[in-house]
Amino acid sequence: NIFEVQSKGISAKGNDISEGGIRLEIGDTNSPTDILKINFKVQKFKTVDAYAKLAWKSGNTYGLQFIVLDEDSKNQIHSYVEKQK
Repeated sequence: NIFEVQSKGISAKGNDISEGGIRLEIGDTNSPTDILKINFKVQKFKTVDAYAKLAWKSGNTYGLQFIVLDEDSKNQIHSYVEKQK
């Protein structure tokens, strides 16, 4: 799920994740802007909650840069990225 901080929720599919951000495919016509609160799973039973800012856009593909991420979420993402290598 992806949520605009001051608006309604937007559904998206994450295609790529790194320790610095995430790339999303968004089919919704309401494009995200500015700062967003996002949540997603990188491990089966743990949810990552983060704030991110829009870094770039190309069609329905958006690059978000993490700006607020707690230590547990950082560790989950790091573990996921290391396993993908």
